[in-house]
Amino acid sequence: MAELTNIFKLFKISRLPEKFKEKFSLEHSRASIPYLRFTAFLMLIFLVPYYWLDYVSSPNHYAIIWIIRTLGLTIPAVLVLLFSKKQFYVQNYQTFTTLFVLTGSLSIEAMLLFCDKQEVCFYTYFLGILVLNSVSIPTRLRLKNAFIVYTISFLGFILILLLKQQMYQQPALLFNRLLLGISLIASLFFGHFFIEDSNIRKFINQLKLQEANEELSIQNSIIINQKSELEAQNEILNQQKQLLESYNKKISDSIRYAQKIQFALLPDTQEIKQVFSDSFLFFKPKETVSGDFYFWKKQQNRFILALADSTGHGVPGAFMSILLIGFLREIINKTDSPSKILAHLRNYTINALKQGKSRTINDGCDISMITLDLNEKIFKFSAANMDGLYISKEIHDLPVIGSKGELNIYKLQATRQPISFYYKMEDFNEITIKYSPQDKIILFSDGIVDQFDSAFRKLTRKRFYDFVIQHANNNAQTMGQKILQSFDQWRHKDYQTDDISMLILEF
Repeated sequence: MAELTNIFKLFKISRLPEKFKEKFSLEHSRASIPYLRFTAFLMLIFLVPYYWLDYVSSPNHYAIIWIIRTLGLTIPAVLVLLFSKKQFYVQNYQTFTTLFVLTGSLSIEAMLLFCDKQEVCFYTYFLGILVLNSVSIPTRLRLKNAFIVYTISFLGFILILLLKQQMYQQPALLFNRLLLGISLIASLFFGHFFIEDSNIRKFINQLKLQEANEELSIQNSIIINQKSELEAQNEILNQQKQLLESYNKKISDSIRYAQKIQFALLPDTQEIKQVFSDSFLFFKPKETVSGDFYFWKKQQNRFILALADSTGHGVPGAFMSILLIGFLREIINKTDSPSKILAHLRNYTINALKQGKSRTINDGCDISMITLDLNEKIFKFSAANMDGLYISKEIHDLPVIGSKGELNIYKLQATRQPISFYYKMEDFNEITIKYSPQDKIILFSDGIVDQFDSAFRKLTRKRFYDFVIQHANNNAQTMGQKILQSFDQWRHKDYQTDDISMLILEF
């Protein structure tokens, strides 16, 4: 029952979705036109010998048979060749082709009525009917149309037999001919059924393939659109990148030029070598420009020297350092007392930055200041929040942080006051020391002691003091290099946290 149901469903192409039925019929028709035209062309060729056969087999009635053949076969075949490519024919292909096959079959059966030699006519004309009905297969008639053609042809065949009265005259011959007709017509029907089923399956597969291709095309379009959007975004990012690189280059160029200006303001290191027997200077900004700075100036028999750490680093620190260097150049012409120099420097900074009650900007610096009397062999030390170290064999009334053999390492204590506005401003303390040959002074910024290692631990003053004590018996140059080696081992390859400055002076 299921198979029969499927067979009858094919009459309405029910296995196809509704939206595809019209498309199937149209494409089916277009694909069938070449087969139909070829069939019509062959029919015209084979009709020529059939006209001769009509004359031979029916000498008494060949004229009427020719008329029937011409009207039912020749003219339809010519019309098919002339109009089958036209749009109206394609759109109504099933109807026109059904009429073409059916007209031909009925015409052959009609000719059988007028045939004089029945045995010859039966087999030749029946062969013509069979061939013409077979045309429904290559021309891809719809199954229901082919069924109509086969049924009418078979009924016409029975009618011809009845009209010729062969049912009564020769029952055995009639039975054989009926059986032959039924078997051939059935074979054609079921052959057409399987071909039709194959065509529908092929079309369904084509539809699936087409839908898959359309889906791939949609996905491809989406990907192409996304690619275009990404390319557009990349273009925007590239433009922004180029713009940022341009800005960065301008800023970098400006900062590098500012570095030249800042370094031009720093004193020449050759001057310090004229005063001290040995010296070591390490100056390493965290960025291109520095908040740390050093300053010295020789005035007759006096030598004024300072190491400072301005608030911040980079560009803000560099601005502050340039400002303070300018102040120092003016102040040292007023006094050579380090404590008074620091007091003046603090006042200059407060006034210049408008510090005071508003406390909007309390930037300034930490600084160690030394003045040397080269004749008396005396130096004076004063500092704002920046301790110094003094190494000597002599005994001094100073805090001792350690010793190395005969050498004592003393702390030069700074006043806990910044060079800026402070809630409780006090005078700066001043230390006076008579120095001896090979005594050493060490000044350093907090960039050294605040440096982190890989475990995020600060170096601290204690560890730095240990470095100094360990290498205290070396000259200034060697001592500085060894301290830096210890410092680099501590820091390893970690990020520099601040500007770093260290100055070692040996008398």
